[in-house]
Amino acid sequence: MSKAEQPAHTGSGPFFERRYWVDVQHPCQPAAELLQHIKCHLPEYSPDLLADFEKKQGAAGNLQVGDEFRIKILGPGTERCA
Repeated sequence: MSKAEQPAHTGSGPFFERRYWVDVQHPCQPAAELLQHIKCHLPEYSPDLLADFEKKQGAAGNLQVGDEFRIKILGPGTERCA
């Protein structure tokens, strides 16, 4: 954990949990195939200028319950992860 990060249990005020979703318009695959592709390639479904994804826990190339990502939300004055 970097010095800029703070575990929820050490903070004060409300704890925010974020939920993200993917909106696919006009898919060219059946739903099961599309879901499998999203699970294997999750960062590809976020615009490059919006966020950087780094998987911290879980197998690469798949998404399972309990996996953990570090998601850096980008904005003005924010540098991309190397």
